Amino acid sequence: MDFGIDGPKSVRRFLGVLGVAAIASASGAQVVDDLGLGFLDHEIFPEENLVVYQTPDDEVWIRSLDPTTGSFVPNDDRLLRVDIGIDPLTASKNGPEFGIDRDGWSVFYNKTADGLLQVWRATLTSGVSPTFVPEQLSGPPFARINQLPSQSFQAATTYVLYGRDNPSNPSSIPIIAWFDEAAPNNDNFITKAQPGFAGFRWVDETTLYTSTLAHGDDAGQIVLRDASGGGPGVITNDPGTKFDPYAWVAPEFGDELRVVASIDTPGPLGTPQQALAVYEPLANEQYWVRTAVLEIPASSGMTHVQSPEPFVAGGRSFVVVTLKDADGGVIDGDVTESQVWLFDLNDDPERRFAVRCDDGDLGPIAHEGEAFAGTNELFIYYNYVRRIGGIGLAVTSTGIGTDGRCASVDIAPPYGTVTNDDVLRQIDLVNTGDPAADFNHDTVSDFFDLLGFLAAADACVVQGQPSDDR
Repeated sequence: MDFGIDGPKSVRRFLGVLGVAAIASASGAQVVDDLGLGFLDHEIFPEENLVVYQTPDDEVWIRSLDPTTGSFVPNDDRLLRVDIGIDPLTASKNGPEFGIDRDGWSVFYNKTADGLLQVWRATLTSGVSPTFVPEQLSGPPFARINQLPSQSFQAATTYVLYGRDNPSNPSSIPIIAWFDEAAPNNDNFITKAQPGFAGFRWVDETTLYTSTLAHGDDAGQIVLRDASGGGPGVITNDPGTKFDPYAWVAPEFGDELRVVASIDTPGPLGTPQQALAVYEPLANEQYWVRTAVLEIPASSGMTHVQSPEPFVAGGRSFVVVTLKDADGGVIDGDVTESQVWLFDLNDDPERRFAVRCDDGDLGPIAHEGEAFAGTNELFIYYNYVRRIGGIGLAVTSTGIGTDGRCASVDIAPPYGTVTNDDVLRQIDLVNTGDPAADFNHDTVSDFFDLLGFLAAADACVVQGQPSDDR
């Protein structure tokens, strides 16, 4: 069907009549809001719009996030102190975390007791004046640091991943292990904690975990197991070490598990750098196959990857990651600049995009990206380090819709946001009778598909703009 929309003036007039002025232009950019100093290593509990964080004076606090604006809730009655005197991040290696099971949620963190770093849990009481009740879980003779609790509303208990050291025998090799919160001194061995091998992660809404083996014939490979019982074991066998593997349930792949991990790869002119590798399972096969390698965008100027965290928003998979200019920690290492980036994990490589989430204005170091699927759009929170001192928290309004409507109308480059190019593409498809234009799924490509498309496009939040590095 031809509507006679074949010239630029006709197209503009047609778009104006149908009211698509709200659709973003290709020059849109992320909106970054500085939330202030003193919010270290934040973690988000989206089900209750809460964020937990550590302060510079080693206290743990929670407070509420506004799912519409992404900012803190004013006059917040859930602004509560969880505990005091916890260990600094330089010792614990990880800030407070939410642990979740079918009985509810608690906050887990590291705190020294009897001279040893241990795992603690604080549970919120009910009543008129709710408070947190801290409780020491693990104990001597070992120190247990870098605690990471599981998060599954279906699980009967919360499990905790951690690194275990033996201060009474400094020559002993530290290990990575997990415990059930009901038996916190029962260390379940995963692998040795060796330099150059890193990472352990829970799969959201499960009791599955991933890690990188650092010993034996499978050193450098990804292991996937279930703390509640068994699991497939070693799932990769390709060359190279897979750092910090993190699995997620991917809706684009029939809610099947996928794993993303950082790998070493030759950069421009053969210089070494890192990239993100994506793995998927094969039917009736032990080992998973690498299906994609997401290179560091050249425009970033960065060479290394830290803490890739996959997640789902609006029925689509993404990964938020810190990119940095050197190996090691961003605070006490050789890193002089780091950035927070968002990568799309679309199954179609031509539609994947990467977008920087920090603007660089708040300081040269940005890290610890965390995603929050708000009411209308995806927010990314990150820590920044000021050039003159102080660590703060900022939030980026990405403009990426969270209710799934935008994915159906994001059909033309630049992917990741809805522009007039998407509308023009739909007009062309309708004009030619292309089955791909059948937006309302009535088996006919016609004017009503265009009307439905325009309504959906106009409803999208469209502030974000991806980069050209895909």
